[in-house]
Amino acid sequence: MQNGYVLYQSGEDVRLEIYLKNPSQQALECLRCGKAISFDSPKDVPDSGELKFMNIEDGEISYDESKVRKEALDILRYRRNEALEELDKACLRYITNQERLHNIEKYKQQLRDLPETVDFTSVKVPVDIGHVDPPALTMYKEVL
Repeated sequence: MQNGYVLYQSGEDVRLEIYLKNPSQQALECLRCGKAISFDSPKDVPDSGELKFMNIEDGEISYDESKVRKEALDILRYRRNEALEELDKACLRYITNQERLHNIEKYKQQLRDLPETVDFTSVKVPVDIGHVDPPALTMYKEVL
């Protein structure tokens, strides 16, 4: 063999191996049993950020949808928490303006409800994660 790349399943993880002459014994064994895929060119290798979502079976890549959805939920919660912090600071600025405080509290409740109100069924592959963008994550800025 010559220089190349091997994606192989190692337990729950998918690993990328770059080799100069020959792949490792583990990668070769995985290639023999259909738990690996080899590539000649780096442009054919999937993005390394997607490895944590992949499974390799019978020489085919698939994505673990539950892992992809969990990542989307984690990112949503992170963004929501940042928005809630920003709104908490706004409450201090507008402590004397009851109308504005009321509006801020409405948006805060919408943000708190987000994980339960977002439909993740369309999130199947890593690129779908970026499409989870409920309006509440940006509309709260209207009251700031």
